[in-house]
Amino acid sequence: MKTAGMLTFKRLAVSVALAGGSVLAAWGIHGEFQSSRVDKLIAQLKDADNRTAHVAADALTKHPDRRTIYRLLKAAEGRPDVRTIHVLARMGEPAIKPLVAAATKPIEWDTWLSRHLDFPDSEYGNRQRLHNVATLALIRIGAPAVKPLSLVLRSPDRDTRWQAAWILAEIGGPSVVAPLLSALADKSAGVVIIAAGALGRIGDPRAFESLLALLNSPDVLIRRTAAGAIGAFRDTRACAPLASLLEKDTDDKVRQSAARSLGNLRDPRAVEPLIAALTDRGEYVRVAAADALGKIGDPRARPHLVAALNDNAYDVQATALRALGRIRDPASVEPLIAFLKDTQRNQWLRRNAAEVLGRIKDSRALEPLAAALRDDGWELSQVSAEALLHLGDPWVLELPIGPLGHEHSCVREAAAYALGELGDTRAAPFLINALSDAEYEVRTAAANALGQLHDTSAVTPLVNALSDAHCVVRSAAANALGQLGDTSAVTPLVSALSDYDCRVRTAAAYALGMLRDTSAVMYLLNALSDDEYEARAAAAYALSRLCAPRAVPGSVALPLGDEPLVPMNAIVLARIGTPEALAAIDKYAQGRDLAEVAANYKVYIERGEWDDTHFLELALAKHGNLEMARAYYHSDNDSLRTCAKAWAAVNLPSDEALQAPASARNYSTWGGW
Repeated sequence: MKTAGMLTFKRLAVSVALAGGSVLAAWGIHGEFQSSRVDKLIAQLKDADNRTAHVAADALTKHPDRRTIYRLLKAAEGRPDVRTIHVLARMGEPAIKPLVAAATKPIEWDTWLSRHLDFPDSEYGNRQRLHNVATLALIRIGAPAVKPLSLVLRSPDRDTRWQAAWILAEIGGPSVVAPLLSALADKSAGVVIIAAGALGRIGDPRAFESLLALLNSPDVLIRRTAAGAIGAFRDTRACAPLASLLEKDTDDKVRQSAARSLGNLRDPRAVEPLIAALTDRGEYVRVAAADALGKIGDPRARPHLVAALNDNAYDVQATALRALGRIRDPASVEPLIAFLKDTQRNQWLRRNAAEVLGRIKDSRALEPLAAALRDDGWELSQVSAEALLHLGDPWVLELPIGPLGHEHSCVREAAAYALGELGDTRAAPFLINALSDAEYEVRTAAANALGQLHDTSAVTPLVNALSDAHCVVRSAAANALGQLGDTSAVTPLVSALSDYDCRVRTAAAYALGMLRDTSAVMYLLNALSDDEYEARAAAAYALSRLCAPRAVPGSVALPLGDEPLVPMNAIVLARIGTPEALAAIDKYAQGRDLAEVAANYKVYIERGEWDDTHFLELALAKHGNLEMARAYYHSDNDSLRTCAKAWAAVNLPSDEALQAPASARNYSTWGGW
């Protein structure tokens, strides 16, 4: 009986055989890849085994002749096939012309197939599938497809021009600016709208004048699109035309787009037109005007935004409140207090008013916010507690019914988190008391906040919290102890490595890594055999931060663990650096020369073979450097990116250095898709 592994190997062997052979055997009399071989390889693109499909994709990519390309397109079924799209995109230049035809001229495409390849006429659904596959492949090809698509923009057929413009817009970048600028003169409004929107997203200065001219278009949709696109340039020359549009245009959505763009310009000259728009007949014009005034932040808008708090529309009131929070003018405090106290107002709008008062940080808001803590709605009480704490007055914590003493646990929880974010050590005694709260959510928030305060007076209470009845609290306490950095917590955290809950064991391991006390090494080595993956990963990370050759006895067994953990554990072993540790890495390499892989990593990355991933990971662990890690980070292989981040966590102060471009960035497509 054939096993699944045997069948997979057989399919893989067939793919290799189809891909191999001599050039004469692979090519037919007209110099094209043999049709029967093409059809078999295309069928194998759908194979469930990625390796088999990858070999087939690689073979098809190396033979980008006309018949192969057309058969690939015709083979797309049901919905756009991702593997087919990748193969066509990798073919590049030879595939562009038929792809453009399939994407923009489906009827002519079907006629060619019927005449040359003996395919029956396609139904509409099949044409649509071909169109989708070709379109997505062209977008992946990118800049090389721009010139052929630009020629299609001259087609007499409106839908063809529309589709070409859409593909160019999706490709984006400087190369599409010139053809899209020419499309702004198209007689079809749809083509112009696509081009204008894309030019606004690209933001190329060459498009500014042309888009500005479209503000005077007789077509409402074109004016609306141009008004929105022009704001992306942040060019103050657009201020006067947009202000005129906001004042005079008859369409609500055009005026709304103009108001939004004026906000993006951040030009003080736009303040007066926007203030006038706060009384516009269109609700969403008023919303856009209020939001724009908040972005500009000019105090002249304050009284008008306060007046907008009485607007009939909920969205206008909410946006006016947010805008006042951005401007942060102390003169807004009294109207906002009145709004907060008005129980006839919408509850959620009163929450917004409390939040804005917290941002302005004026002492006049202390008592009104304290009174709001006793509101019947816990949502308002919660936001009022956070706002009170942002005022930074220690008197708030001592209120008889203060944020941490509120009857609703969600208010106490929010207050604890807010105190942690503020980072004021005066809150430590109150948070320590909150570790005894009846609700575990509050105790968890208090433990997290104490970790953020970095006050060592919390070490003993947090050690006690490692015995809390709830596992989430114990986990938060372990994390906090790691943040505090006090090595007196090592022994309790080592004990927590035996907790019955995986989350606690994981948090304890990470905390021990942060403390960097080598007395925990042996316990973390034992944790590499934990039943749960998360705990093993945390132990590996912790070991990578604190291990050194002198910290690990040579007789200790150092397993690499299960497959997902291999890269991290290999990095740990390389960091330990003992002969036994390095030998363990080599043993897992199965005889592969990791020094050779490290020396030629760019070649392996460019080749994009899945089978090389494992050895590339081990090579980085044992022989890695910053340039090598950057190349991994910028590849499109998620496993290599993860490995690079793990290497940086061990060997660099942060992973920011990885984000700098590698000397030769890899654009390979791993596994063919």
